[in-house]
Amino acid sequence: MGRIKRIRFLIGITTFVFLMSFVSLAPAAEKSAEVGYTYSLKELAEKAKENIEKVDKELEKEEAEKLNQKRELDAREFFEKANALYAEGKPKEAKELWQKALDVTQDPQMKEYIKKSEKRYEEEARARAEEERRLERERQAQERERARLEREAKLEAEKKAREEAKAKEDAEREETRREQERQHKLKKQN
Repeated sequence: MGRIKRIRFLIGITTFVFLMSFVSLAPAAEKSAEVGYTYSLKELAEKAKENIEKVDKELEKEEAEKLNQKRELDAREFFEKANALYAEGKPKEAKELWQKALDVTQDPQMKEYIKKSEKRYEEEARARAEEERRLERERQAQERERARLEREAKLEAEKKAREEAKAKEDAEREETRREQERQHKLKKQN
């Protein structure tokens, strides 16, 4: 009998939850209908135009950034090749490539990129310096730990040597005592 009551109770709860889900869907449907009319058609067109302009600017920046990155790689390549040519004793060819590297960096679009590049370089230099300091601190800590372990090993070796010396001394005393005892017994027997 208890089992039937539990089944009826569960059916009742399930029915209630099912019906309540329909009630909650009605306001959601009304809200979605309202969303479509939050802008007038004129405002919608203006917003779309603003969004397109915004995306165009972003795409333009991305393209300029890609182009500047390519220019940077080209300038670096010209520079490295020029250095190699100069080292080989070809100064005229080197000068031409250095000029190409310079020309690439003189492009008006590169001005802002070069400023950002300088900032990146400074940040990287700071990061490298911080990493070097961290590594130096780590090396010093390792050196201190090594020195500590060496001191401990030395102290342990000294302690062991003292213990061995004491044990040897004790053994010699014991041997001396036994010898004296043996001689004393021999005297008594004679």
